[in-house]
Amino acid sequence: MEELQTPEGVFLVQEPRESPVRQFAAKWILAWEELQQRVRQEPGPYILGALALGYILQIIPFRSLLVLLIRLCLMLVSPALFLLGAFKLAEYLRKIKYSGISSQSCDLDKTFESSPPKLPGPVTPNFFSPMS
Repeated sequence: MEELQTPEGVFLVQEPRESPVRQFAAKWILAWEELQQRVRQEPGPYILGALALGYILQIIPFRSLLVLLIRLCLMLVSPALFLLGAFKLAEYLRKIKYSGISSQSCDLDKTFESSPPKLPGPVTPNFFSPMS
């Protein structure tokens, strides 16, 4: 509890505010108890409503919709992971280029500017020469 002093010297006590979550929970509990009382007093309309809702839920093909949703998610996972990997790779390469790292394995400018190493002439196996 907070105490505030007014200009006249009188102390006022303020109650702490309840969080919105607690207020919602308290209202929810009161509404639930009220609904239970109404159902106990007149169960007929609520039973008919429950039967109608059950019938409607039975008609809607939830299982096939769920299977379709899972298939769609699985089909979209690989392209999403590919794009995520491509973005992370681009971010990594940009970080290396602009961070000033100058090691032989990470210096992109030298890697792409230099020519490939020269190999000795063509190497052809000689199957007909005796082994020494």
